[in-house]
Amino acid sequence: MQSKSKLTLNQIPCGYIATDLKSQITAVNKVLCEWLETSEEELLGKHIGTLMTTSSRMLFLGNILPHLQKNQQIEENYLLLKTKLQDALPVLINCKEILHDNQAYYSYALMKMQRRRLIEEALVQERRRAEMATEEKEAMNLELQLAQKEIVQKQQALEIANAELQALSATDTLTQLPNRRVYERELEKNLALYQRSRQVFSIILFDIDFFKKINDLHGHDIGDLVLQNIAKILTKQLREIDILTRIGGEEFVIILPLTQVDQAKDVAERHRSAIAKGDFVCGKVTASFGVTQVHPDDNNSLLYKRADQALYLAKQNGRNRVEIK
Repeated sequence: MQSKSKLTLNQIPCGYIATDLKSQITAVNKVLCEWLETSEEELLGKHIGTLMTTSSRMLFLGNILPHLQKNQQIEENYLLLKTKLQDALPVLINCKEILHDNQAYYSYALMKMQRRRLIEEALVQERRRAEMATEEKEAMNLELQLAQKEIVQKQQALEIANAELQALSATDTLTQLPNRRVYERELEKNLALYQRSRQVFSIILFDIDFFKKINDLHGHDIGDLVLQNIAKILTKQLREIDILTRIGGEEFVIILPLTQVDQAKDVAERHRSAIAKGDFVCGKVTASFGVTQVHPDDNNSLLYKRADQALYLAKQNGRNRVEIK
């Protein structure tokens, strides 16, 4: 992974592991290392199964990994990892096979499940109490009613926890925009729709000009405010069907369904102008935009690469401009 990718991985609020197709670990992020009380150097090169408890490793090798190898992705699998002190850490794992530099990898996202596990255990205990109470005398009816009320409250707490988990896994915490996971999912949906019915769409890739200089001169807190302000400015101008995502660092992508490239260029120009006219605490801020339309032989990678080439052209031609490819 490049240093920019590592920086992005260390910013996401969940654990991350990348492995080769033999399940040997090739990358981890800081969050995972902190959870496991270990270092990146100790994890790299190990088989991912060595991070799990014995029972979870058997489940992973016997069921989850074969499913991943067959379907190229898995979702919401519950496993127990081992910390350095041999404590069991409950996690929810999603994984997808990806291509990076023409090399296939398994990309794992891990969410801590300690709170959910405690709630589920409490729910099981309360259900047992309720079952026992129904068999007791009428004198126990009041206790049964209280236990049932507590169950409802805990179920509501579990639903809230699940909703928070789902939102967290799909939201960039800094800008509150949809994150890379949403971008990849929505791009796949639009590509599939295009293959079925030739429903055209375009994407806009843009980033902030001289963003590193903003961070260097004014500090990362001001840089964060710039990112948040841009998210607010552009969100106000989106159509309901458009999807604005932050995919990492100062880089954003807008997916525009039912939009030809010329229309998309006009949209990008409005966004460029809105940013240039925006009120930022660090002074004038501009952005460069690359625009492209889906082609018949496109996949996620090709479509993004073409937009990136257009963005690079915008940078070469002076920045604060829109180019199409």
